[in-house]
Amino acid sequence: MRRKEVFSPLIAAVWLLGALCAPAAAIEFGYTGPIDSETGSPMRSTQAEAVGNQVQLSDGVYFNRTQQGFVYEVPGGGSVLCTVAEGMVVQQAVQVVPDPGVEVKLYRNGTVVEEPNLSSIEEIGDYIVETDANGQTTQLIAFAIVGEITGQLTGYIMPRSFVITSVTRDDEQIGYERGYISMAEEGHYVVDYRCVPSGLDYQLDVVIDHTPPTLALEAVENGRARGPVSIADLEEGVSIGITCNGQQVAYRSELTEIGDYQIVLMDKAGNVSSYEFSILIYFDLNSLVFLGMVAVVLAAIGVYIIVSRKRLKVR
Repeated sequence: MRRKEVFSPLIAAVWLLGALCAPAAAIEFGYTGPIDSETGSPMRSTQAEAVGNQVQLSDGVYFNRTQQGFVYEVPGGGSVLCTVAEGMVVQQAVQVVPDPGVEVKLYRNGTVVEEPNLSSIEEIGDYIVETDANGQTTQLIAFAIVGEITGQLTGYIMPRSFVITSVTRDDEQIGYERGYISMAEEGHYVVDYRCVPSGLDYQLDVVIDHTPPTLALEAVENGRARGPVSIADLEEGVSIGITCNGQQVAYRSELTEIGDYQIVLMDKAGNVSSYEFSILIYFDLNSLVFLGMVAVVLAAIGVYIIVSRKRLKVR
């Protein structure tokens, strides 16, 4: 099954195009309330649609006032409560609470999480919550957890029933298209938005950094080196992984072993860059001494052969 990529630029572009082309419902003169980001129609308080302690957001999705979470109905019966809504980007731990008897799977960055701690999901990444009911796999929730600095967001699409109240970049107000905020430009973003049915306000305060990390490789030309390779100008806080001929090797500022190398860098924002090169031959001091001794021995043998031949001629 092809899994949903929550915040890919392609999905954001398709969603935005559909939202802009969708016919907007008629808005009566003088209306100043929130506008639905998908349809362009007025969004009024849904307090009249509340059932007990739950307020309806959309088909099969409710906000539970008592548990302060979003409830997703499971096909075949039961539900799953989550402290975030479908499509939200947050910076705090997320809690997922299935009803008794409801089994869920948690995926992080497309890989299933073995024995997940659903009571506190904290690790940075893109998440999907799925359930298998009646032999059918259903995606219930997709959300993302980011750090204070991230390069993984190029835009933010508002979840359904949410509206933007304010967006700033580097302390200046910026524009946005209905429920989509472009984050292609680097800077410090503060996004304030609201869940209209529940009346709760949310904020995303994040620094967007799309610049990949770099380093300098000395003695490498056109991907090849004849001698040791020095690593320089490594940025602070950047993690580095080095492999030689496919085997992981410990980081050191000078690489000497002959072989094919790959260096992978990752910065605090999650931006990744890689370098590939080969060391063809390397002679250290011991090697030079050994080669010098070999040369002396070969020269001595040559002299011996020449002298021996001369002696034979004299006789």
